[in-house]
Amino acid sequence: MNEGEVRFSPESYAQAGSAMMRAGQDVQAKTQALLGQVNDLNVLGTNDTLGGVAQMIYGVFLEVFQETVEDLAIRMGEQGEQLQTVGQAYAEVETENTGLASRITGGA
Repeated sequence: MNEGEVRFSPESYAQAGSAMMRAGQDVQAKTQALLGQVNDLNVLGTNDTLGGVAQMIYGVFLEVFQETVEDLAIRMGEQGEQLQTVGQAYAEVETENTGLASRITGGA
C-alpha cells in the first residue's frame, strides 16, 4: 500500500468500530472521574449572594456539560456499532462476490 492510500476491509471496519466504542467508554469514564473532582458547589461560598449565584451558574454548567458528554459517548458507541455492522455486511458481500466469480469462471 502506498503512503496516504486508504484501504478498507471487513477487518478494518471491525477494528474501527471497536476503537470507537472503546473511545466512547473512555470519554464517559474520564468525564465521570473529572466530575467527581469538581462537583462540590460549596467551594464557591454559601454565606453571600455572589456565592449563591456562582453555585447556581456552575451547577447548571456542570449539568449541561455532563449531558453533552454522555450524549457524545453514546453516539460514539453507536457509531462503533454501525462500523462493525458495515464490516459484517462487507464480508458477506465479498463472500457472495467470490462465489459468483467462481461460478462464472467455472470454478477455475
